[in-house]
Amino acid sequence: MFKLKSKYLRFTYLFFASALFLVHYIFPINQTIQLVFFGLGVLFFGIPHGSLDHFIYHHERKELMSIKSLANFLLFYLGFALLYSLLWVISVELSILVFIIISAYHFGEMDLKSLGLKANLGSRALFSIYGLLFLVNYLLYQFPQVEAILLGFPGFDYSQIEKLKLLYGYQMEVMISSILLFIPVLLIYLIRNKQMGFLQLEAILQLALLMLIVFNLPILLGFGLYFNIWHAGLSMVEIKKFLGWQDKSYWFIYRKSWVTNGLSFLMIAILFMVFRGNVERLLAIFFMAIAILTAPHMKVISSFFSKER
Repeated sequence: MFKLKSKYLRFTYLFFASALFLVHYIFPINQTIQLVFFGLGVLFFGIPHGSLDHFIYHHERKELMSIKSLANFLLFYLGFALLYSLLWVISVELSILVFIIISAYHFGEMDLKSLGLKANLGSRALFSIYGLLFLVNYLLYQFPQVEAILLGFPGFDYSQIEKLKLLYGYQMEVMISSILLFIPVLLIYLIRNKQMGFLQLEAILQLALLMLIVFNLPILLGFGLYFNIWHAGLSMVEIKKFLGWQDKSYWFIYRKSWVTNGLSFLMIAILFMVFRGNVERLLAIFFMAIAILTAPHMKVISSFFSKER
């Protein structure tokens, strides 16, 4: 697994996404199976792609792993996570907003990697614009399901949901405006940097198909497909290449990160036991945990992506 090149892996994932969409369209998948699909995706793709951060951290610094270097990594990683955890205590609304902004850049950096963009301020702005427009439109398009999850966040009440409902009635207008904004910005960037070609057109069409599918699936299937398979799967390919593990198997990755994987699996098992029967609260707590770890994870991943560009 993951031995295909990133280009061909994207086609494979798009084929799987199309098949999943057709199956759900013909034989609607019930919520229990959707939850199993989402959970298995987290276990086999989502968590492992983030559990290699300490290897990336050391490899980037050309350091041998030692007690001192691991302590430095944990200080950096858990320090970021602790600061963001404090933000949840101060303001749930602000913490969710920060999470969306951080995730926007992180998703944009991975999705637009196939465009072959140069490392400069313009490409970073492009990542953020793309990711932000994707997340805002996705949250609006899936708002009834998103609303139930948001109400599952501790400290988030219905009065705060009312503010978001103002935009819900205009989701189509927001989507059209987003497309009309992003496409010209992207074209101007590509033309100015002399990077407009078949490769870029192919990547844009792939993303358009992916978004069409993701937006029209229930959130457990759609976001599970996007985050656990597309994002995490493609990230794993880049991580393996960076670490020089191109020829290593998927199970080699699992064995290398058995401690961090094991702790994550234990946390998920506890969540399932505590919030069994309350899917919305379960997902809310899960996304909160992901949010806390996203800031240091994004910093680690972005550092080696920038070097590649």
